[in-house]
Amino acid sequence: AARGAEGTAPASAPRAAETRQVVLSLRQLGAQGPLALRGVSELQGVQFGIRSDEVVTGATLKLRGAMSPSLMAQFSNVTVTLNEQYVGTIPATEGQTRFEGIEMPVDPVFFAEDNRLNFRFVGRYAETCNDPLSGLLWSTVSDTSTLTLTLVRLPPQRDLSRLPLPFFEARDRQQTVLPFVIQANPGNDVLESSGIVSSWFGQMAGFRGASFPVSA
Repeated sequence: AARGAEGTAPASAPRAAETRQVVLSLRQLGAQGPLALRGVSELQGVQFGIRSDEVVTGATLKLRGAMSPSLMAQFSNVTVTLNEQYVGTIPATEGQTRFEGIEMPVDPVFFAEDNRLNFRFVGRYAETCNDPLSGLLWSTVSDTSTLTLTLVRLPPQRDLSRLPLPFFEARDRQQTVLPFVIQANPGNDVLESSGIVSSWFGQMAGFRGASFPVSA
């Protein structure tokens, strides 16, 4: 490396932060099907987490769904919030049922480790005397709607008090894959310890499933 005026090597540039982008449908975020909003059940949503070793730097919602064509446009809409912070509004259009391709930017500041994305329906089919049980009051948000996240990986922390991090992330819904590296011809103590550790991580993985590839 070139040396400075006083004969000392310049400091190496810091490594660029690892960035990735993921696209998650509402179904992948936990929705069991389309989110059905009605006059008596006007609030639906999904809960999801952000990995503790990542931070959100950008996010966009892309929504599709439907609304009752009988709704009065000036009094009807679906409001979107993230952790009780306003994100945007899906307006009703008289005589039109479907909506799709609606994009809403989400402020990264709204995200926390545990998040709640909510959809609240407000609807009226008449200026007065709206029956909340009426079949005319409805809206549906498709579970194929997506949330696109731009995530930056934080520097690792070498701290055993954070176990089971970074080997297991409770907020990650993907399968847990934890490689084991052991010496060739391991003794019974090593195999027993490996079994205990893998059982512990497998129990925490739960519904995600777990895989423990082994290398010598």
